[in-house]
Amino acid sequence: MKNHLKQRPTLILIRSLVAALILIYILIKSFPRSDSILALTALIVLWYTYETHLLRLTNQELLHKSQRPVVGFNFFANSDNQFDARFQIVNQSDYPVAVRAKLNFKINDEAVAGIWPEYSGLEYWNLQYKQAVEGHFNILEIYKQSKLFVGVDFECIRKLPTEDKKRAITKDARSRNGLESNPALILDLEVFAENDKGDTILYPPMKYAYHPDRAAWIPKVTSDKPYWEYETVPPWVKRKS
Repeated sequence: MKNHLKQRPTLILIRSLVAALILIYILIKSFPRSDSILALTALIVLWYTYETHLLRLTNQELLHKSQRPVVGFNFFANSDNQFDARFQIVNQSDYPVAVRAKLNFKINDEAVAGIWPEYSGLEYWNLQYKQAVEGHFNILEIYKQSKLFVGVDFECIRKLPTEDKKRAITKDARSRNGLESNPALILDLEVFAENDKGDTILYPPMKYAYHPDRAAWIPKVTSDKPYWEYETVPPWVKRKS
């Protein structure tokens, strides 16, 4: 089915007409006129049925794609607390959707285990028609999971002014591990959405780098290859029914 749908309708029609003309020529040359007329009528009916079937498949595919969930998502920092990261999901569909978000954190290429089920793809974000919801998580809790920050006195750091917090955390981690630069916090985001009709969509993975001085999540908006895996169901979704 998909091979037919990938072809242009005009090309399919031209090929069908050429094949029909060849068969008509063979029938007229090989059989009496009356038998040729009957065979030609049957051939036209078969051709019309086939073309109608292709149109029906095309319409079904278009309908399926139009019913896919459509959501938008974004990361930003709380202006009052730079360590409070905000994650917003917006349902842009005309019907309710259920969303799973999987946030994969790394600090200097060290994977940080998920510590929140709603950000580990284990819980649903249920959004109604055109609804927007916003969650948040604390960046300090992510730092605590990394071996680079073992021994850092986070409770003492919490009491410092905002600018002093940034310097204290990075300076302490760098001095303890002999690093020449600040530990890099990277986020790989995966978003999977579905609706009650059984339609699903897997969005292209997004990579964000946390910039502590600007208190901002900087997205990498390009990729080295095109993305076509919208209908894929990732393994982390299959773990839970």
